[in-house]
This record gives sequence, structure tokens and C-alpha cells, in this order.
Amino acid sequence: MEEGARLCTDFVKMAQERAEIEAKYVKNLQQWSRKWDDLVSKGPEYGTILDGWKAALREATRLAEVHVEVHRKIQDELVESMNSWRAEHYHRSIVNFKEIKKAEDGFLKAQKPWATRLQKTSRARKAFHQAARELEAQNSSLQSSESNPDCNGEQLSKVRERRDKAQREVDKTLAKYKEKLGDLQHYQGRYIEDMKKEFEKCQDFEQERIEFFKRSLMDLQTAVDLSNNERVLAIYDEYSTSLNAINALDDLKWYSVHHGADMSCNWPQFEDYVPGGLTGSKQNMCGASYSPAVSSGTLTKKKVEFSTSNSSSPTLQRAEDTNGGDEWIDPPPEKEDYEDGVGDEDGVLMRALYDYEGGDEDDLTFKEGDIVRIVQKGKDGWAHGILEDKYGYVPYSYFEPVVQHNRTVL
Repeated sequence: MEEGARLCTDFVKMAQERAEIEAKYVKNLQQWSRKWDDLVSKGPEYGTILDGWKAALREATRLAEVHVEVHRKIQDELVESMNSWRAEHYHRSIVNFKEIKKAEDGFLKAQKPWATRLQKTSRARKAFHQAARELEAQNSSLQSSESNPDCNGEQLSKVRERRDKAQREVDKTLAKYKEKLGDLQHYQGRYIEDMKKEFEKCQDFEQERIEFFKRSLMDLQTAVDLSNNERVLAIYDEYSTSLNAINALDDLKWYSVHHGADMSCNWPQFEDYVPGGLTGSKQNMCGASYSPAVSSGTLTKKKVEFSTSNSSSPTLQRAEDTNGGDEWIDPPPEKEDYEDGVGDEDGVLMRALYDYEGGDEDDLTFKEGDIVRIVQKGKDGWAHGILEDKYGYVPYSYFEPVVQHNRTVL
């Protein structure tokens, strides 16, 4: 009973530590999910396998929500319940808890009559034993005197008187000792009964504490046991469905349609000659219009999307022909059309950002860092350029303007 209050405190500390573990788990799950959701969303994954990645991250996010509820049940319900029970059953006094003081007083009250009788019996026993030792000494003295021829009658008479007095004291103390012992033995049953009553009170109190602790431990188990939690079952049912839906053939087909051999092409049609300007857009081998693009982002300065795959230079991607054919600037653009580039009447100087190996005869091949003079730029992302007296098509987004300081080309 004395340890009950301390055990309540220990239980609260234990539950609070578990609640802290739940809170940290929630935080780690959420941080992990946010981090990887951002990375996966910006990554190269696609199709149903991308849905599988997302399903793994959704599981963490939704599971974190479940563990938020676990934390709340432990901290707000279980801990509060234990604190309330402790306050109701253990009332602090100046020295100790009142319940413990009451139990101690009950035992003292039951023990007091027995202790009084026991004390009297103990004194009577001591007196009897002391008288018996004195009688034993007087009997020994009498035997010595009777066997001593030098002891006269008067001396022998005195020795016998002392022996008789010791005998009377023994008889008196023995009778009193038996009386006190009988009284003590007679009260023994009452004493046992009173002590049992007080002990049972303590047992009832301890039983209540144990049963409450059992309920609290079961509440803790219910809070943390998610094996039959409907929300968790739904989370993993959806998780499993998403993973089972991953289909490599579907993903490969999608990729082929959007980026591969099965993608739709804008086949070449007859285009009449337009005097004084370019007559069409730069086309790939099957005639589809392309413009340089980077999937990881856009270069806002050039207003052209381009994507990087496994090479250091952009990969040409298909672009929609929104105007029924790309228009080319004719005559060549003024300087301001090239933003910050250095230009003159013959075009504008641009610096190559990447290597480019021309795929057609009319393409211009160049290396990173080459200075190319752009003389005409089309709206589909291709331009006419001149490099070392060679003339051909170049992807415009592969270049940046060459800035002039004090009329010096950098």
C-alpha cells in the first residue's frame, strides 16, 4: 500500500515516454514522406510504377495520422485517467498519505490490547523466572548447610527460612504468570480477528489498485495495438492494391506512345516556296516537328522547355505544331529580338551551352563554348546559324547570348 502512490507516478512516466515515442515516430514519418514525395515527383519515374512509389509515401502519411491518434489516447486519456485515480485514492498529508496513516492507525488500534496483555505477561514471566532462580540458590545453600558439621542449629534454621520464603515467592509469581498468560491466550482470537479486519481493508485497497492498473495496461495495449485497427487495415489494403496494379507492359506501352517509336508524327506535307524566307520547320527523320526541351525545368529566358536524360546535353523532344506550321522571322530579327545578345545587321552572336551532333545534312554541328552567329530564328525552337563559314539548322535553346562590355564579345 505504501508503494501504490509511487507506482502510479511510475506508470504515468512510462505512458508519457511511450507517447513521446509515438510523437517522434509521427514526425519522422511525415518528414520522410514529404522529402521523398518531392524527390519522386521531380524524378524520371512514370506510369504505374510511379503510382507504386506514391503508394509507399501515402502509407507513411496516413499511418502517421493513425499514430497521432495513438499519442492522443495515451497522453490525453490514459495519463489523465491515472493522475485522476491517484488524486482520488492518495491524499497527501504533511508527513505521508492519509490512506497510509489510516491503515497504520487501524493496525495500532488492533494491536494495542494485545500488546498491553503481552507486556504484562512478559513481566510476570520475568518475575517468576527470577523467583525460581532464587529458590534454586536457597535449596543449594540449605543442602550445603545440612552437610556441614560446623553449622549449628540456629544457622541452619535461618537458611531454611530463606528457602521457604523463596518457595513462597515462586508460588506467588507462578500463579500471576499463569493468570497473565491465560488472559493473553484468551485474547489471542480477538487479536487475530481484529488484525485480519485491518489487513483485509488494505487488501481491498490494493485489489482496487491492481484492478485499475490492469484496466490501464489494457487501455495502453488497445491504444498501441493496431493489428485490428480499421484505418490501418484500409491503409494497407489500398497499399497492396496499388502495388498489385503495377504493370510493366502498360508502362512500357505508355512510354512508347509518348516518347518512343509509337508516338504520333506530323508527317511532311507539301510546302510551297516563300520568296525571301525559310519555308518550314526543321523536322526529324519521320517529319515530326521537334524543339529542344528539358524535363527537369524550363529556361525562362529562352522561353523554351528542354529536358536532360542520361547525357550532359538536352534531348530533342517532340513539340506540337500549334499554328499549322512554324513561322520564321523574315527579314532577320533586330537586335532586341535576341534579348541581351551582341548583334548586327548580319545576326546575333550566341555561345553554345552543349555539344550538338547534327542528325541531318542541313544541321550545323557545334561544341560547347562555340560562338555561332544566329541569322534567323523560327518560332518552333530552331534557327539558322553560321559557324566557321558553315550554314545550317541549330536548336536555339542550346545557346545563350554573348554579352558585350565595351564592345568586346565575351
